[in-house]
Amino acid sequence: FAGLIFIKHVNNPFADGFLFGPDGFPWWIVFPLTVFWFMGMMNTINFLDGASGLVAGVTAVLSA
Repeated sequence: FAGLIFIKHVNNPFADGFLFGPDGFPWWIVFPLTVFWFMGMMNTINFLDGASGLVAGVTAVLSA
């Protein structure tokens, strides 16, 4: 994985603990999920790029 950036686990803010455990996902789920997440966030930023002021707020929320 490029730069060792990948999704290891998912936190559920509405319940205690993690959805799939603290050990994380298997690698065959991690890679497509990470690629899908990055592509989706890049697409979101491209859609919002025309509206002034929205990109900074959305980027701050997505990176948290």
